[in-house]
Amino acid sequence: MTSSARSDLPPLELIDDEASIAPRALLQRFRGPGLLLAQNGDVLAKNDAGDDLMTLLAASSGQPLDQISETANAFLNVGRTGTPLSKRIVVPAKAADEGNLTYDITALPVDISNGTGTSILLLARNVSLEGNLVEALVSSRALYRDLADCSGDFVWEVDASSRFSFVSPQGIVGYLPLALNGASPAGLAMDPHEAGHLVALFGAREPITETEVWIRGEDGNAACLIASVRPLTDDRGEWCGARGVARDVTADRRRARELDEQRDDDALISAIARAIQQEMQPRDMLRAAARVLVTSFQAAAAWILPLQADGSPLKPAARHVDSTMATDLPDPDFANLIDTAIPSDEQAQPYQIWREGPFLCLLTHHWDVVNGLVVLLDTAGRAEAMLAHAADHLSNAIEHARQLRELDRLSRTDELTGLLNRRAFIAGVSESLAMHTGEDAAGNLMFIDMDNFKAVNDTYGHPVGDALLISLSSLMGDAIADLPSGDHLAARLGGDEFAVWIGACGEAPGALAALTAERLVRAFNLIAAEYGEEVLPGLSIGIASANPDEKLQSLMARADQTLYQVKRSGKGTWKMASEDKGMSFEETGRSTGDMQTVGKLSEGAS
Repeated sequence: MTSSARSDLPPLELIDDEASIAPRALLQRFRGPGLLLAQNGDVLAKNDAGDDLMTLLAASSGQPLDQISETANAFLNVGRTGTPLSKRIVVPAKAADEGNLTYDITALPVDISNGTGTSILLLARNVSLEGNLVEALVSSRALYRDLADCSGDFVWEVDASSRFSFVSPQGIVGYLPLALNGASPAGLAMDPHEAGHLVALFGAREPITETEVWIRGEDGNAACLIASVRPLTDDRGEWCGARGVARDVTADRRRARELDEQRDDDALISAIARAIQQEMQPRDMLRAAARVLVTSFQAAAAWILPLQADGSPLKPAARHVDSTMATDLPDPDFANLIDTAIPSDEQAQPYQIWREGPFLCLLTHHWDVVNGLVVLLDTAGRAEAMLAHAADHLSNAIEHARQLRELDRLSRTDELTGLLNRRAFIAGVSESLAMHTGEDAAGNLMFIDMDNFKAVNDTYGHPVGDALLISLSSLMGDAIADLPSGDHLAARLGGDEFAVWIGACGEAPGALAALTAERLVRAFNLIAAEYGEEVLPGLSIGIASANPDEKLQSLMARADQTLYQVKRSGKGTWKMASEDKGMSFEETGRSTGDMQTVGKLSEGAS
């Protein structure tokens, strides 16, 4: 006799014989075998079929029930613990050809108020018919095929050669019985490498229940089945084939996959949005978006390149490289990728996705205007579909970063000339000085004043004066561009006042400043000659070299004092400031009004 216990039942309160059916009455109404036992195993009552249960527990041997078997003792223990117990036991039938008998036996603690403590109500149910029916269906070939004809599922049988010998009339995933009978399951494989697995499954040697298998449908598309298989044996017990049943769950799996893909797409968009919101600087925003792309696409690297409307790069690409890759990974050839994406004779689409070697590329648009290029290296999975879903959001991220960059530019530059404004220039020079604290050649500050500018405006009008200011800013930009690499700055401080900072660049900054000043004066004189002797404009330039650890306010005061000296000595030239490191505002000899001007400048007032 074998048994299996169910000890996961929750503890129950004892049955109240006054508030519910009395145990003895319940025992008599129960259709199966039943016993009412004392804790010591004495039979207090039994129903008409109770003797069958006594026989089942081998209690008819005359021995105390608690000494007969572990199963019987477990049932008696219910009276002591108050916890119900259910066990299934299997015993041989009396007739050898009837197979086994299966019973579910339940023990319940009850109180019958007889002074013997908690008693046990033992109830048995014969469930042999359910198991025998399954066995009969499997063993009866004729009945099996009759059921297959009536079933909506795919039913099959393979012979000893692992070929289909029977297929239900409706077939499966487009295949009719005529196409499958006599064929090997290997022909259903999507990939030749999976053929052996299919042969082993359809001709299973061991029982298989509710397993998922993918096969190639008659239309060539993948189809998903949930299959159960039972092996067949001959009279000698040797395997001779298998029978199975399967249902087509392709539509369910497709819907589940679509939901999973939608969740992945939504997660990508949310991750991009969160990454951008957590950053304040435009370039950091795009770097964060690139980092999300590398993670979500399992890519080796990602680049996001903002573009102008004509397709030219707006800024260097923001990129993120997977930590397992070399940090010196070269950038792709953006110019070639852009030329591939934007043929001159075709109109750009809302977005374009294409592959170029190992790169997956996305060209984004904002309001039908090209605004960015996204490049991924060595992507995995359904990258094209995910990238298409995220295209609009990446375009918006690039546009958002561009707008913030433009706002930052407007807040830092002079509207007329495009040079830095007063506030941005002061901040830039302060940062440069802080980076080179203690150095002898931290940089040179040049204050530039346009001579006779008011006369130009009064004589020719403000548009001509504005054009002259723009010409000077262009000269300053060219001069800065020709300097050795360094943190150089050019600014319009206001009106006709300009400034240049020549930062540390590995060469003598004083000499560079002198050469730059001379170049500006001469180049501007050529432009000024067009305005005639009557209003001849010119440039006056004061230069101060930063001393080690000198404060910005002191440096600006010396440059301004030098400019004032040039103005007093006839204008139209440049001069280097004194190297006196102790110079203060009071020592410059400027008027109170001039001191206020310098003070405002040093405070970064615009």
